[in-house]
Amino acid sequence: MPNDRQTVTLTTDWMNKNYYMSAISQTDLPDIYLIGDHYVAQLKGVLRNISQNIEIVDISHSVQAFNVTQAAFVLGNAYKYFPDGTIHLVGVNSEPSPKNRLVAIEKDKHYFVGANNGIFNMMFDTPPDVAYELTPPENLQGFAALAVFAVAVNHIINKRDISLLGQPIDVNIKEIIRPTYSDSSITGSVLFIDHFGNLIT
Repeated sequence: MPNDRQTVTLTTDWMNKNYYMSAISQTDLPDIYLIGDHYVAQLKGVLRNISQNIEIVDISHSVQAFNVTQAAFVLGNAYKYFPDGTIHLVGVNSEPSPKNRLVAIEKDKHYFVGANNGIFNMMFDTPPDVAYELTPPENLQGFAALAVFAVAVNHIINKRDISLLGQPIDVNIKEIIRPTYSDSSITGSVLFIDHFGNLIT
């Protein structure tokens, strides 16, 4: 492991307050119970055990649950400001399944690890050429992304060759919702609302 620090960013939907509010019928619970759970802390602990030279940067943990379009907007507007070689972990709709495989890609001198759910083609001006499928360990139960992310980060910081992580897989394409219009109206969608109240459409 090199002596220089390795930056790892986290973008997740694991602390989305609105998701918890809709999932819990008792709305009089104290706010402390609604801000998130243990997943972010677990991942940070695992990363610290990989190397003390890892610098963990939280981009956002409040992406709307399962909203890959919003995650693509947030991370797509942030990653370019990080040093080359930064590893970006995307925990949005990230539990693996036959239709939602975890992948690692390299793009613009950065590494990205997350689900092959269309987020990566939405983030970039040109889609990644190839993704490498990350296979969860056999008989893994519970928080699968935790183990897979840790393996990928450990591999990248030591070898840098993500082609050794798995077999090539096509990058899934997710179409960005386009506005529609008529003579009297325009219908669009809001991608993101920042903390100033600005609507990104």
